[in-house]
This record gives sequence, structure tokens and C-alpha cells, in this order.
Amino acid sequence: METSDTERKACPPGVGPREREEFELLACGLFPRKAVSVEYTPGRLSLAPSARVLIDRAWQRYLRTSGEAGIMVYNGVLFRLDGFVQTENGLRLMLSDTDFRECIGTASAEFRSVFPGLPRANPLAVSVALVTEEGKIVLEKRSRSDSRRRPYHVIAGYMERDLDGAKPHPFAALEREVSEELGVSLDPSSLIATGLIRARYGSEICFLCRLPFSFARLVKMQSGQETDSEIETLEGLEDSPRAMAAFLAAHGGDLAPPGRACLLLYGREAYGERWYKAAGGA
Repeated sequence: METSDTERKACPPGVGPREREEFELLACGLFPRKAVSVEYTPGRLSLAPSARVLIDRAWQRYLRTSGEAGIMVYNGVLFRLDGFVQTENGLRLMLSDTDFRECIGTASAEFRSVFPGLPRANPLAVSVALVTEEGKIVLEKRSRSDSRRRPYHVIAGYMERDLDGAKPHPFAALEREVSEELGVSLDPSSLIATGLIRARYGSEICFLCRLPFSFARLVKMQSGQETDSEIETLEGLEDSPRAMAAFLAAHGGDLAPPGRACLLLYGREAYGERWYKAAGGA
């Protein structure tokens, strides 16, 4: 279904969320797999040499500080979110190409100050609120953090060109990410997208998914399989309005912004709009 120009919502070049906000909600709702479509056009940002110099400077600085924190970094080829269209029946995503280097460089304070009107890399990532059968929301906790990574997050990762192919889809990317991080295969029928957000380092499709087994079994499955996981610890947050609100209030500075958005959007569906607004979703 085509939309009118007034229904089309693009990600404006160089315009991100307000600085005082950790993320900006772009679209929300419950989107099954068939309601999300992707239009991928190969191509990269066209930036002046002077802009590339600042990107390289920020990248080298990030490599140095992340290395000092003991964090491995590589320049993965990612998908850029150029724009999106939300209709009554679904969500259409327009993607092109970028990489992690451009992500770090165009998000740097120096780049934003010198080139406030230039487009950002805006790579697209996926994250999920996984809920176990006894009502535990799965969180990952890391002891090593840097300017981008924070100690707490939900299971998440970028959509990657080398892994997700020339016909990328966020549902497939999320299933891949969960398999890589936890060694778990998701039931496709239990996975649903809850919204699209934009933060400093890019945009993210948030999901919810209910697992047919316990948190203890998940931990055992994750520890008993060979994964490429960077997770140091898995924690289970009680799936209740009070516990979720308390966690969000207590971890304002050490929860990744997309993770906060993912939990809020899950809470909106599970606990209602009043809870969502009270917890900081509006």
C-alpha cells in the first residue's frame, strides 16, 4: 500500500534526537514479520574530504579508548536507515550502506559541531525484550564499557551486510543475533516488532519475544554452547510493572539508550499506556 507524501516519514540528514534525550521514538505499534518490508539500495554517504578527516580522527580516538578498556572493535559493514514509512498496516524501511567507522565518526561531538547539517551514518540495529516462561526479562551485563557501550542492555546487535546479505530483514537479523549471543533459536511466530527508535549512534528496531523455557535453562543453554557472545553475565528482571519501573529509574546512566527504549516499548504492550508514560516513555 503506497502512502501519501504526508504519511512518509524520513530520517532527516544531520537531525538527531534532542541532546537532552537519549533516544527519539520514530514509530511504534505491534508489527508482525509480514508487516515489515525493506527496500535496500546499495550506496554510501557522499562526504567531503574534510568530513572524512574528522571521521578518521574520531575513529582512531575510539579505537584507542576502547582498546584501553579491553574492548575489541572492528569496522563492520552495516545498513544505513535512510527513511521509513509507517502506515496503518505496517512499516517500510529504506536502507543503504554504511559502516561502524562512519557510525562512530559522524556521531562524535566534533563532527556534529563542525558539520551540523551533514548526514549521519545512522546504522540500523535490532534489540529484543526476551521474556522467559516464568516471567523474567533477559538482560545482559558487561563490566567493560566505553563511550558507546553501557553496562546494561537487552540482547541486541547491528544489521550487518556480510551476515544479513543483499536482502536484509530485521526479523532475520534479530534471529541471527539471538542465535549468536545465546545459542537459542527463536520461534518466528513468537517474535513481534514494537517500534523504531533513533539514538546517538543510529536507529533500532525493538522487538518482544516470549520464550518457552525458564531463565535458568537459558543460562545453561548459553553457557553450554560455543557462541561469539560478548555477554559477561545474564540477569533476569522480574516481568512486572513495579520491577520494570524500579529498574529503569535505578539505571538511568548505565542502561544503553536503545535497551531503555526496548524495555519501555515492551512495558507499553505488557502494562499499558499509563505505565509507559509514567516510566518515561512520553
